[in-house]
Amino acid sequence: DIAPLLVAAYGLGPREQQITQMIARGLNTSRIADQLCLSPHTVRDYVKLILDKVGVRSRGELVAHLFAEHYWEPLRDGITRAPHGPA
Repeated sequence: DIAPLLVAAYGLGPREQQITQMIARGLNTSRIADQLCLSPHTVRDYVKLILDKVGVRSRGELVAHLFAEHYWEPLRDGITRAPHGPA
């Protein structure tokens, strides 16, 4: 769902998008490596690239940033624009 946003906002390539989505689902390096038939070292390299591109320092910060930017802000905007009772 967020893949087009990731490409537009951060310039993540297809594999970086896949790994970002797997991180967001809570998968660790070993599980990601197994599912994508990559070595754990390669996955760690991708994770470092993703963190640099997004401008965060950890997986937790990445997930929080993506949630805040792509889900919370539109939700918050919808709440603040909603009517506050009868006019």
